[in-house]
Amino acid sequence: MALMYGKVQNTLPSTSSDATNQFLRVSEFGALIVEPRGSPSMGNAQEGVYFKASLPVATAAIALTGTAQTAWVATTPTMTIRNSGAAGQRSIYMDFIQVNILTQGGATGTHVQGGLVTDTITRYSSAGSALTAITNAKVGDTTTSNAVIHIGAISALAASTDVRYMSRFGLKNAREAVGDQYTIKFGAQHSYAPLTGAVPVGPVIIAPETTHTLLFYMWIIGLSTTAPTGDIVVGWWER
Repeated sequence: MALMYGKVQNTLPSTSSDATNQFLRVSEFGALIVEPRGSPSMGNAQEGVYFKASLPVATAAIALTGTAQTAWVATTPTMTIRNSGAAGQRSIYMDFIQVNILTQGGATGTHVQGGLVTDTITRYSSAGSALTAITNAKVGDTTTSNAVIHIGAISALAASTDVRYMSRFGLKNAREAVGDQYTIKFGAQHSYAPLTGAVPVGPVIIAPETTHTLLFYMWIIGLSTTAPTGDIVVGWWER
Protein backbone atom coordinates (compact mmCIF):
# COMPACT_ATOMS: atom_id res chain seq x y z
CA MET A 1 0.00 0.00 0.00
CA ALA A 2 1.39 3.39 -0.99
CA LEU A 3 2.06 5.76 1.89
CA MET A 4 1.85 9.54 1.88
CA TYR A 5 4.64 11.07 3.95
CA GLY A 6 6.37 14.37 4.42
CA LYS A 7 9.38 16.07 5.95
CA VAL A 8 9.23 17.56 9.45
CA GLN A 9 10.22 21.20 9.11
CA ASN A 10 8.80 23.78 11.49
CA THR A 11 11.26 26.42 10.29
CA LEU A 12 10.57 28.21 7.00
CA PRO A 13 12.09 26.12 4.15
CA SER A 14 14.15 27.59 1.32
CA THR A 15 12.36 28.38 -1.94
CA SER A 16 12.31 26.10 -4.98
CA SER A 17 11.67 26.89 -8.61
CA ASP A 18 8.51 25.79 -10.46
CA ALA A 19 8.29 22.10 -11.43
CA THR A 20 10.75 21.08 -8.68
CA ASN A 21 9.84 17.93 -6.72
CA GLN A 22 9.50 18.57 -3.00
CA PHE A 23 8.56 16.67 0.15
CA LEU A 24 5.28 17.55 1.79
CA ARG A 25 5.93 19.67 4.88
CA VAL A 26 4.57 18.31 8.18
CA SER A 27 4.77 19.12 11.88
CA GLU A 28 6.52 16.92 14.45
CA PHE A 29 3.15 15.28 15.09
CA GLY A 30 2.62 14.40 11.44
CA ALA A 31 0.05 17.12 10.67
CA LEU A 32 0.29 18.60 7.18
CA ILE A 33 1.45 22.24 7.19
CA VAL A 34 -0.52 24.33 4.71
CA GLU A 35 0.57 27.78 3.59
CA PRO A 36 -2.41 30.17 4.01
CA ARG A 37 -0.92 33.00 1.88
CA GLY A 38 -2.58 35.53 4.12
CA SER A 39 -6.37 35.44 4.36
CA PRO A 40 -8.24 32.59 2.60
CA SER A 41 -9.30 35.00 -0.15
CA MET A 42 -5.64 35.84 -0.89
CA GLY A 43 -4.80 32.21 -1.53
CA ASN A 44 -7.76 31.78 -3.85
CA ALA A 45 -6.90 35.02 -5.65
CA GLN A 46 -3.37 33.72 -6.22
CA GLU A 47 -4.89 30.61 -7.84
CA GLY A 48 -7.03 32.80 -10.13
CA VAL A 49 -10.39 31.61 -8.74
CA TYR A 50 -11.49 34.64 -6.66
CA PHE A 51 -14.08 36.94 -8.28
CA LYS A 52 -15.86 40.21 -7.54
CA ALA A 53 -18.95 41.73 -9.12
CA SER A 54 -20.47 45.21 -8.96
CA LEU A 55 -22.18 47.84 -11.03
CA PRO A 56 -19.81 49.76 -13.30
CA VAL A 57 -18.56 52.91 -11.54
CA ALA A 58 -20.40 55.24 -13.95
CA THR A 59 -23.73 53.38 -13.62
CA ALA A 60 -26.52 55.15 -11.75
CA ALA A 61 -27.74 53.64 -8.48
CA ILE A 62 -30.60 51.15 -8.66
CA ALA A 63 -33.57 50.43 -6.40
CA LEU A 64 -32.50 48.03 -3.65
CA THR A 65 -35.96 46.86 -2.59
CA GLY A 66 -39.46 46.79 -3.97
CA THR A 67 -41.52 49.96 -3.55
CA ALA A 68 -42.71 50.20 0.06
CA GLN A 69 -41.33 46.72 0.84
CA THR A 70 -41.78 46.39 4.59
CA ALA A 71 -41.41 42.62 5.04
CA TRP A 72 -39.81 39.54 3.53
CA VAL A 73 -41.50 38.47 0.30
CA ALA A 74 -40.26 35.27 -1.37
CA THR A 75 -40.66 36.60 -4.91
CA THR A 76 -38.93 39.99 -4.47
CA PRO A 77 -35.28 39.41 -3.51
CA THR A 78 -32.67 42.15 -3.72
CA MET A 79 -30.16 39.84 -5.40
CA THR A 80 -29.93 36.36 -6.95
CA ILE A 81 -26.71 34.45 -7.65
CA ARG A 82 -26.96 31.32 -9.79
CA ASN A 83 -24.21 28.81 -10.51
CA SER A 84 -24.46 28.17 -14.26
CA GLY A 85 -21.82 25.45 -14.16
CA ALA A 86 -22.83 21.90 -15.00
CA ALA A 87 -22.47 19.03 -12.51
CA GLY A 88 -18.81 18.35 -11.83
CA GLN A 89 -17.70 21.93 -12.50
CA ARG A 90 -16.76 24.51 -9.85
CA SER A 91 -18.84 25.34 -6.78
CA ILE A 92 -19.30 28.97 -5.68
CA TYR A 93 -18.07 29.70 -2.14
CA MET A 94 -19.58 32.96 -0.93
CA ASP A 95 -17.24 35.46 0.77
CA PHE A 96 -19.20 38.71 1.26
CA ILE A 97 -22.08 40.91 0.10
CA GLN A 98 -21.69 44.68 0.54
CA VAL A 99 -24.66 47.04 0.15
CA ASN A 100 -23.98 50.78 -0.28
CA ILE A 101 -26.86 53.22 0.28
CA LEU A 102 -26.81 56.25 -2.07
CA THR A 103 -30.32 57.66 -1.59
CA GLN A 104 -32.88 57.13 1.18
CA GLY A 105 -36.27 55.55 0.71
CA GLY A 106 -39.53 56.69 2.23
CA ALA A 107 -39.21 58.74 5.40
CA THR A 108 -41.03 56.34 7.71
CA GLY A 109 -38.57 53.41 7.74
CA THR A 110 -37.41 52.21 11.17
CA HIS A 111 -35.28 49.04 10.76
CA VAL A 112 -33.22 47.52 7.93
CA GLN A 113 -33.61 43.73 7.75
CA GLY A 114 -32.07 40.99 5.61
CA GLY A 115 -32.17 37.28 4.88
CA LEU A 116 -30.53 34.52 2.82
CA VAL A 117 -32.24 31.64 1.03
CA THR A 118 -30.91 28.88 -1.24
CA ASP A 119 -32.82 26.84 -3.79
CA THR A 120 -32.13 24.19 -6.43
CA ILE A 121 -34.07 25.89 -9.23
CA THR A 122 -33.43 29.06 -11.23
CA ARG A 123 -35.38 31.60 -9.14
CA TYR A 124 -34.67 34.76 -11.16
CA SER A 125 -37.58 35.62 -13.46
CA SER A 126 -37.40 39.25 -14.61
CA ALA A 127 -36.62 42.91 -13.79
CA GLY A 128 -33.68 44.22 -11.81
CA SER A 129 -30.23 44.56 -13.41
CA ALA A 130 -27.70 41.92 -14.44
CA LEU A 131 -24.27 42.31 -12.83
CA THR A 132 -22.12 41.71 -15.89
CA ALA A 133 -19.00 43.39 -14.49
CA ILE A 134 -17.57 40.18 -12.97
CA THR A 135 -13.82 40.44 -12.58
CA ASN A 136 -11.06 38.01 -11.66
CA ALA A 137 -9.11 39.40 -8.70
CA LYS A 138 -5.81 38.24 -10.22
CA VAL A 139 -4.74 40.79 -12.82
CA GLY A 140 -4.01 39.08 -16.13
CA ASP A 141 -5.75 35.80 -15.26
CA THR A 142 -8.31 34.81 -17.91
CA THR A 143 -10.33 32.35 -15.80
CA THR A 144 -14.01 33.32 -15.94
CA SER A 145 -16.75 32.81 -13.37
CA ASN A 146 -19.82 30.58 -13.60
CA ALA A 147 -21.89 33.05 -11.55
CA VAL A 148 -25.00 34.71 -13.02
CA ILE A 149 -26.07 37.65 -10.83
CA HIS A 150 -29.10 39.99 -10.83
CA ILE A 151 -29.74 42.82 -8.36
CA GLY A 152 -32.41 45.43 -7.69
CA ALA A 153 -36.20 45.25 -7.69
CA ILE A 154 -36.25 41.65 -8.94
CA SER A 155 -39.25 39.48 -9.75
CA ALA A 156 -38.47 35.89 -8.74
CA LEU A 157 -40.24 32.57 -9.13
CA ALA A 158 -41.88 30.83 -6.20
CA ALA A 159 -39.68 28.56 -4.10
CA SER A 160 -39.26 24.87 -4.85
CA THR A 161 -39.71 22.12 -2.29
CA ASP A 162 -35.89 22.10 -1.87
CA VAL A 163 -35.69 25.71 -0.63
CA ARG A 164 -33.48 26.30 2.42
CA TYR A 165 -33.83 29.32 4.70
CA MET A 166 -30.20 29.98 5.64
CA SER A 167 -30.22 33.17 7.72
CA ARG A 168 -32.32 36.09 8.95
CA PHE A 169 -30.62 39.19 10.39
CA GLY A 170 -30.89 42.87 11.20
CA LEU A 171 -28.61 45.24 9.27
CA LYS A 172 -29.41 48.47 11.12
CA ASN A 173 -31.62 49.30 14.09
CA ALA A 174 -32.80 52.51 12.42
CA ARG A 175 -33.78 53.71 8.95
CA GLU A 176 -31.20 53.61 6.18
CA ALA A 177 -29.10 56.72 5.53
CA VAL A 178 -26.98 57.98 2.66
CA GLY A 179 -23.48 56.57 3.10
CA ASP A 180 -24.55 53.46 5.00
CA GLN A 181 -22.62 50.31 4.15
CA TYR A 182 -24.05 46.93 5.17
CA THR A 183 -21.74 43.92 4.97
CA ILE A 184 -22.74 40.25 5.11
CA LYS A 185 -19.63 38.15 5.79
CA PHE A 186 -19.96 34.45 4.99
CA GLY A 187 -18.25 31.87 7.17
CA ALA A 188 -17.52 34.40 9.92
CA GLN A 189 -18.01 33.02 13.43
CA HIS A 190 -17.61 36.23 15.46
CA SER A 191 -19.00 39.73 15.23
CA TYR A 192 -16.92 42.54 13.80
CA ALA A 193 -17.78 46.20 13.40
CA PRO A 194 -17.04 48.32 10.32
CA LEU A 195 -18.63 51.77 9.98
CA THR A 196 -22.28 50.76 9.77
CA GLY A 197 -24.10 47.46 9.68
CA ALA A 198 -22.20 44.16 9.61
CA VAL A 199 -23.46 40.61 9.97
CA PRO A 200 -21.35 37.43 10.26
CA VAL A 201 -23.19 34.42 8.82
CA GLY A 202 -22.23 30.81 8.28
CA PRO A 203 -20.84 29.36 5.07
CA VAL A 204 -22.94 29.13 1.91
CA ILE A 205 -21.84 27.06 -1.11
CA ILE A 206 -23.72 27.10 -4.42
CA ALA A 207 -23.15 23.73 -6.08
CA PRO A 208 -22.72 23.38 -9.87
CA GLU A 209 -26.02 22.10 -11.24
CA THR A 210 -26.81 25.01 -13.68
CA THR A 211 -29.84 26.07 -11.62
CA HIS A 212 -28.71 26.24 -7.97
CA THR A 213 -29.35 29.74 -6.62
CA LEU A 214 -28.67 31.95 -3.60
CA LEU A 215 -31.17 34.74 -2.90
CA PHE A 216 -30.35 37.78 -0.75
CA TYR A 217 -33.30 39.76 0.62
CA MET A 218 -33.37 43.26 2.10
CA TRP A 219 -36.42 45.07 3.40
CA ILE A 220 -37.13 48.07 5.62
CA ILE A 221 -39.77 47.94 8.33
CA GLY A 222 -42.08 50.93 8.03
CA LEU A 223 -40.86 51.87 4.54
CA SER A 224 -43.36 53.95 2.56
CA THR A 225 -43.65 55.19 -1.02
CA THR A 226 -40.08 54.98 -2.32
CA ALA A 227 -37.34 52.34 -2.26
CA PRO A 228 -33.77 53.29 -1.29
CA THR A 229 -31.20 53.20 -4.08
CA GLY A 230 -27.57 52.17 -4.11
CA ASP A 231 -25.22 49.52 -5.39
CA ILE A 232 -24.00 46.08 -4.34
CA VAL A 233 -20.53 44.52 -4.39
CA VAL A 234 -20.16 40.73 -4.12
CA GLY A 235 -17.08 38.58 -3.54
CA TRP A 236 -16.67 34.78 -3.85
CA TRP A 237 -14.28 32.06 -4.96
CA GLU A 238 -14.85 28.95 -7.06
CA ARG A 239 -13.45 25.46 -6.58
